[in-house]
Amino acid sequence: MPGVPPTTQVSIETVRENLPAVLDLVAEMLESPAFDPGELEILRREQLARLEEASRDPTFLANVRLQNHLYPKDHVSYQQTVEEEIAGVKAVTAETLRAFHERYYGGARGVMTVVGDHDADAFFAQARAAFGDWEGPVAGEWIAPWHPAAGEPIDETIDTPDKENAMLVAGSKFAMEMEDPRYPALRLASYILGESQLDSRIATRLRQEEGISYGAWGTLATSELGDDGGFSAGAILAPQNMELAKRALREELERVLAQGFEEEEFAKRQQSYLADRRVLFANDQYVARMTNDFLLKDQTFLWYEDWMEKIGAVERGEAVAALREVLALDRVSWVAAYDHDKAAERSAEEASGAAQE
Repeated sequence: MPGVPPTTQVSIETVRENLPAVLDLVAEMLESPAFDPGELEILRREQLARLEEASRDPTFLANVRLQNHLYPKDHVSYQQTVEEEIAGVKAVTAETLRAFHERYYGGARGVMTVVGDHDADAFFAQARAAFGDWEGPVAGEWIAPWHPAAGEPIDETIDTPDKENAMLVAGSKFAMEMEDPRYPALRLASYILGESQLDSRIATRLRQEEGISYGAWGTLATSELGDDGGFSAGAILAPQNMELAKRALREELERVLAQGFEEEEFAKRQQSYLADRRVLFANDQYVARMTNDFLLKDQTFLWYEDWMEKIGAVERGEAVAALREVLALDRVSWVAAYDHDKAAERSAEEASGAAQE
């Protein structure tokens, strides 16, 4: 994940009486994995089958093409092509897995959080006994993604025969760090524009008003470290609606950049953002993940409280200004993956039906 150290994460959900046995099992698996060659072959076949299916999947192909355009191969956010992933999966052996584990795995930078019904003293005493001597040879290094040099934007289509669904994605890059004073305003603008699943600007236009998408979204964010900021948007739709969806998405982006947000809309979505984040703390898994994340970064929940205060203080003009500073539509790249023949056939059928009416 960009901006965080390479990590292995284990999530456990169990009842109080089974927690000690589960912890012992996790310790054994992390410290002394078998890397059984027979099990490896089973996993290899499963992965190759998944990749074979992905090689025809509109969602996978569109996203990979966009990522490969936005990032060079030496960037941490570069996404391998299907062919590159297949070659990697085929090359893995039990010996290479064992060597990787010996070189990189260890508990020197390990953190652990428990949420729910448990005996904290007994649990952490057991955890120290299980992991205390397992330091490993290498501690994880922080990865700070850099803002890649901007190339010329692309506008491409990928033919995916015999697929019912189509995928449209758009994206561009910008340089901004999380500590930038404009970032809270940009994140709130992003939420209003495309992150609120049911009533964001993008979802409302493509799904609710025009009925041409099964789901539509957009986001603007940056990495936790470095200055690798980016805009991305997308929609899942029927092939014959591709041009309609692309036009609607572009028009909605143009409209919000030209006109900004309405006062009532902004105030309502600002409160929705804050409420959505507070509700997450009722979820034990979310609290555990957040706590681990803060421990890894030597932060506390005071950082989160400060972030929420900053979001609550954002003014409507600040959100619009931040959006305009980083989103330039002439720098946005577009990739559409769909069955070209099916799109043409269905468009012709719809046109014929409309003419008969």
